[in-house]
Amino acid sequence: MLPIGTLGRNKYRPYITFFLIVINLVVFVYQMVVQTQGMDNYLGFLYSNALDMCSVGVAPVGTVVRNGLFSLFLHGNIPHVVFNMVFLWIFGPHVEMYLGHRAFFAFYIVAGYVASFSQILLGSFVCSPTLVEGQSLLIGASGAIAGVMGAFLLLNPNAKVRTLMMFNIPFIRVLRGVMIPYKVAYVSAGWFLVFWVLNDVFMAIFGSGTNTAHWAHVGGFIGGALILFVVTMFKPLPAASPFPELDE
Repeated sequence: MLPIGTLGRNKYRPYITFFLIVINLVVFVYQMVVQTQGMDNYLGFLYSNALDMCSVGVAPVGTVVRNGLFSLFLHGNIPHVVFNMVFLWIFGPHVEMYLGHRAFFAFYIVAGYVASFSQILLGSFVCSPTLVEGQSLLIGASGAIAGVMGAFLLLNPNAKVRTLMMFNIPFIRVLRGVMIPYKVAYVSAGWFLVFWVLNDVFMAIFGSGTNTAHWAHVGGFIGGALILFVVTMFKPLPAASPFPELDE
């Protein structure tokens, strides 16, 4: 299932969400430029700026904190950055509208740190001299965005998520001139997000041979939900629209 939007229009201008997307894309373009200069240069760039799980507890705290921040804006490949930005664009504005611009930016960064260190603490990664170069690096906005999704679950559990179902072969439509099997369905945000995080829990426990930091997703999601829960003690949740289906 791939989310492509939420039901209803929102006139709120999510400046920070847009800013984060632009920064992620600009950094990724810069990564591709560095990569054209040779793999050695590219790996050097990553080791200088990304969070190395094997350096935690060894490198200076300032370096770990700095690289932990930079890692939130680095990505491994085009699908990695594109899917992350799609998820951020769909779920970010709602959380930003509730928290406000500056608080949302701080929330995003904190959720990213929580996600990264969840992976380090809970993951089964073992540092050894036989590691492939780059294998110990933790990069991507996925954990921070998972935090946004956890917050969204508390804010709008009954919201309708417009979802692209890729497994229904009988539903053949023409999408921009290309024949693709899909069906657009509206799924409750509660169901979608719980399914999403449970899938990551399953993959974190039983999955093997994957380069995906599933515990970062789970930790970010739970961390984001907990942070927002604390915020709701001081700021009431927004009232749900009584006519969400009419505001499409």
